[in-house]
Amino acid sequence: MPRKKPNYNPEHPIHITARCINQMWFDLPLEEVWIIFSNYLYFISHAFNIEIISFVLMNNHFHLLVHDSNFNISKAMCYFMREVSKSITIDTKRVNQTFGGPFHPTVIGSTEHLLNVYKYIYQNPLRAKIVSRAEEYKFSTLHGILGLSQATIPVTSRYDNLFPLVQDTSHTLSWLNHHYDDIEIDLIRKGLRSHHFKIGKKRSCRTKIDLPSI
Repeated sequence: MPRKKPNYNPEHPIHITARCINQMWFDLPLEEVWIIFSNYLYFISHAFNIEIISFVLMNNHFHLLVHDSNFNISKAMCYFMREVSKSITIDTKRVNQTFGGPFHPTVIGSTEHLLNVYKYIYQNPLRAKIVSRAEEYKFSTLHGILGLSQATIPVTSRYDNLFPLVQDTSHTLSWLNHHYDDIEIDLIRKGLRSHHFKIGKKRSCRTKIDLPSI
């Protein structure tokens, strides 16, 4: 039975994730994997007009949030996954493929959901207990946006009013570092398993802390 595909909407952002085969770690140091990912993210942002909202690279998977006004995301991600996998395979001389399957997209249809997914992405290193604050993790676009490292991945300014990292750094970082509880994390994870993000009616996740309304 063919896999059901999401109905993309040029007005809605898309969350994308993929894991290494068998959930193994990348066979290269994460610094080298970051360079490979950064180079190809730079390429697809220009070649396919993909607007990158946020990106976090973990030891065996990645989270990417994009805006695609031109319905190019399928072509862009097929190219991206193939070339990233090829580069890692060449550098490691491994026989097996890099990723355990195709990328998984989730359309984010509301501002409330976008806030939750954006925060969830940047909190990945916090939940993994790698860092104590989201901005300390260097394999993340957040690190570059704040000028803590060279920003090689182009990040769109489309959502600057929603995520004022430069205009209101202190409050935005306070919000990003405010932990979700276990129930909220579970709701977001379940929402991201679908092709169209939704949170159950029983409980809404916290979204904003001292952030301006849009």
